[in-house]
Formats: sequence, C-alpha cells, structure tokens
Amino acid sequence: MDRLPNSETGTSPNEDEVYGALVAWGAALVHAGHPAPEPSKPEELLTRATRLADHDATVLRTLALLVARHAEALSVELLQRAAAHEQQEAEIGMLLALTGSLIGDERLRQSAELFAHARKPAPQLFFQTSSSDREYRLAQLRTPRVVREWGFLMNMPEDVFRTLLDKYCG
Repeated sequence: MDRLPNSETGTSPNEDEVYGALVAWGAALVHAGHPAPEPSKPEELLTRATRLADHDATVLRTLALLVARHAEALSVELLQRAAAHEQQEAEIGMLLALTGSLIGDERLRQSAELFAHARKPAPQLFFQTSSSDREYRLAQLRTPRVVREWGFLMNMPEDVFRTLLDKYCG
C-alpha cells in the first residue's frame, strides 16, 4: 500500500526521509519535514535522490553540489550497485559526468563512464513535471552538453549548476 503524503510538505514519508537525509548530509535545501539522521551509505542516498530530482530541479542542483563536496568518499562500486537496484544508472552516470566536468575532476568523469551502457538512446526530458512543446524547445536550447550526451534534456543551463558550486564549494 502506498504511504500517504506528509500534509506539511506534500511528500511521501519515503521522500520525506530522502529530503531529510540530503539536508543532514549538507544539501542546500529547505525542507519542512522531520530531519533524518545522516545516511550510512551516501551512494544509496544519491541514487534514491535522483528519483526526486526528476520532478524537483533544486534536488538535482543540490546533488551536483553533494557529489562535488563528497567525491573522494564515494564508492563507485557501491554507487553502481545502488543505481542498478534503483534503475537509476543513466541518471547517476549523468550526475557524475556533469559534476566532474564542472569541477574538473577526472576521477568523476571516468567513474561516469562505468554507467555508459545506460545512456538514453533518444533524448528525453529529465524533469517529469512538464512535457509541453515550449518546455521541450527550451530544453533543447539550454541543456548542458554533458547532460545531452547522456540522452537527457533539461531547461537548465550549465551556469545554474556552476553558480551553486561556486557559491558553496568555490
């Protein structure tokens, strides 16, 4: 049975836990739900959070920030297992490649290639909140090159990610 949404945040308890764990891990998010303890496996958190990111652009920007901050501590092997389990391999690969490109981290870019088999064969909108023709046209114009290479389109240019990284990591 599906769990009911949290009346304060509009998120399900599972989403609430992910948002809370992201905040506990240092995410630049405002979340009204109950705080969660810091996750013992950040690889699982990143993978679960990519599911939220497909309808919350702030989460995606924050995930790039968290990957940048914690790149050295991430286990690519655990990330591969978690991503395969959650069927989020293309999303994780794209996130690693994008973050690696933005911060100049060759290790992240190489790690992303371990997920290359999951690249989307045809471009699709990353964010599932809108599928209008206008949104699609804007996404075609504004998608970062690295994101496009993974088969995703988004109406969010690279400078949006770069600004957040410069603010919190720079």
